[in-house]
Amino acid sequence: MPGETGTSDKMQANSICSMPVLLGFCIGNGASYAALYISGLVFLWVLVAQGVAPDQVYARAYESTPYLIYAHILGFVTTATGGYWTARLSSTNPLRRTLFAGILMSVFVVAQLAIPYDLPIPWWSQLASVLIPIPAYIAGMLWWKHRA
Repeated sequence: MPGETGTSDKMQANSICSMPVLLGFCIGNGASYAALYISGLVFLWVLVAQGVAPDQVYARAYESTPYLIYAHILGFVTTATGGYWTARLSSTNPLRRTLFAGILMSVFVVAQLAIPYDLPIPWWSQLASVLIPIPAYIAGMLWWKHRA
């Protein structure tokens, strides 16, 4: 019967789009956004202080390979918090839910890259942005397993 708690619990246990997935996604996305926003803001002001024209700072930032590598490493570390919390909040199937949350994050990155901005983002950086969330979420899950 639809009102039975056993059936509802089974459906929730088998559902990959669940509260742990959504919360883990929000935590990973929020942590990476906050950290990358702050570091990007600092880097852009450093460029302005070095004499780069304000209308050119974004282009110069995306042309800086060391900054992009730093941003991807920072993004990986902060995104891993989402994998940690997805696994920690999952009563069952932490690997499957963590993978789904990482895939969800990658889908959002693809959607973001489809926005028509005219920024010279290198192809390798765009590819890294799409691929990093999945291993980052898995690393977060492994961090949770190690601590548990």
